[in-house]
Amino acid sequence: QARDRISAALTRDPENISLLSLQARVLFEQKKFDDVIAMLTSVKTAAEQKPNLFWQVLINSYAQKKQGKNALETAQAWSQSQPQNLAAQFSYITQMMENRQFVDALKLTQQQLKLHPNVPELKNLQTVLQAETRDYAGAMTSLNLLPKDVQEKSDVLLFRGKLLIAQGKYVEGKAALMASYQQTKSPQTAMFLADVIAKNDTPEDAVRFIENHFSTEPKNLLLQSMYANLLLFIDPVKASNTFTTLIDEDPENFMALNNLAYLFTGQGNPDDALKYVEKALKLEPNHPDALDTKGRALLLKGQIKEALPYFEQSLKIRPEHPDVSLNYAEALIANNQKDKAMAILSRIEVKDPVLVKKVQRIKS
Repeated sequence: QARDRISAALTRDPENISLLSLQARVLFEQKKFDDVIAMLTSVKTAAEQKPNLFWQVLINSYAQKKQGKNALETAQAWSQSQPQNLAAQFSYITQMMENRQFVDALKLTQQQLKLHPNVPELKNLQTVLQAETRDYAGAMTSLNLLPKDVQEKSDVLLFRGKLLIAQGKYVEGKAALMASYQQTKSPQTAMFLADVIAKNDTPEDAVRFIENHFSTEPKNLLLQSMYANLLLFIDPVKASNTFTTLIDEDPENFMALNNLAYLFTGQGNPDDALKYVEKALKLEPNHPDALDTKGRALLLKGQIKEALPYFEQSLKIRPEHPDVSLNYAEALIANNQKDKAMAILSRIEVKDPVLVKKVQRIKS
């Protein structure tokens, strides 16, 4: 009905840019992104006379079509044609961030802050962009200039924690992250905190943290996946049960299928490993982890010649991966290609104690 009214009005005034923009928004809401792009790019109105809605709908349509370059160029055209329009500058900054042009985005943000020093959204953007450009000290300074009540908000505490972790200040960072977590107990914050704990304390501590989270909060799918991965080398039985649960809930969960298969190879059970990894490879035929897992399973079954191409394909996609390289070297030795295996081992640098022992075992 709204579209009919707009169409009728356009019949009387076909060059009305505001009506054209409204019609484009209706098409956008109907997910007719190609129609929006075709209609708005044919408009001859001068850029400085086009309303915000025109630019926003066109940029968002490009974004929906995954045409980041066009979205960026359109936002740039809007910014340059309407330099006093703060919405235009925000849009261009956003598109530069989407295209990972953080240095240029920060430069424009700081230019706008000189013109609009009291706009909080610009201050927030500056802080985020300073972090993205690894100016952690500058980001922290900007963060500390925010009002105290803002600094105590969960999302700001989370950001502070991430900044401190990036600076290597684990104790302070963990405290900020915990303060954020206590306010919301969101699965996203729990995941980041668990990852930090696993890397700086122990994986066992991270497992206990997640189990405490699950005792009071719903079992988020991504957090369950992280939990199962942490359990791989801590409690294989619990890991297997968790992966099985994830697969029961979603039979096309690639990560769970592959990691359960990987777990079975570690338990010396190649038949069950092949059952699950083949399902994973149907979903993602060229995933280097799944290719490696299938190679491991075939190697366990003694099918050495069949295993070799899977390791080779995995390494072609992700060259010099230490774990896959070791598996490949082991298969080469089993295939009487010791010289080739030793050449691979000589290029591998490993620090993980498990991989160091594996290198020593293969060389012996």
